[in-house]
Amino acid sequence: MISMAKPTPITVPTEPIGSIPRPVDLIERVAKGDSEDPDLAPLYEDAIRDTIERFEATGSSVVTDGEQRKYHNFATYCVHGLPNTAPDGFKISFSGGHTRRMARLTRGPFRYRRYADCYLDVAMRYAHVPVKQAVISPSALSLMYPAERIRDYSREQFIDDLLSEHKTEIRRCLKKGAHTVQGRIGNLAARHGAMSVQSPLTTTTAESHDVPFAACLALRCRRQFPAILFMPAGRCGRLSKEDSCGSHP
Repeated sequence: MISMAKPTPITVPTEPIGSIPRPVDLIERVAKGDSEDPDLAPLYEDAIRDTIERFEATGSSVVTDGEQRKYHNFATYCVHGLPNTAPDGFKISFSGGHTRRMARLTRGPFRYRRYADCYLDVAMRYAHVPVKQAVISPSALSLMYPAERIRDYSREQFIDDLLSEHKTEIRRCLKKGAHTVQGRIGNLAARHGAMSVQSPLTTTTAESHDVPFAACLALRCRRQFPAILFMPAGRCGRLSKEDSCGSHP
């Protein structure tokens, strides 16, 4: 008689990241006015609470706020409304048929208008498990610099400012209490036929005629984020408190 051993359950560790669809009432209210209207704060908070409750109900050991408050979009939340930008920047097309257009930088210096740590307060108020904070990657924001050079503000200066702001955002999120910080970009290079330079931190994208800019950004990332470079492969792209870059430049 052949005995059949009971199969051992296999657990695949997973963590959520990315945008979660917003409630219809929030979408309708925003469509009627300003997405930053203070009167919308209760609706945003309800959406964040509901997202976290649903994530926790799945048994997830780490949750996010579903980027509910990043209403403009996940790629430009940190630069939306900057006075030194124009709306006719790089257009990103998604497989679902919708598009997002990056702002175009018109003059220096480059600075964030807001950092993602401002979204943690509400999320951590409702979460009963660690909270991960998603941030946009420097490679995605590098698309803001136009093909033509900006007078008195070189691409090299832009890269320095961009990486400085990115490091500041990561540190602020960890200081606020984020369990991990994970960069978002998607495979923009593959979608747009642009030149891609891969590193464990980021996919650096640039138009095919501008490979030196892409390579320069990738190399700067390698120098300035060594804590991420030497993580195990499964953790590439994530930075947690124990990997805090306080000793790095």
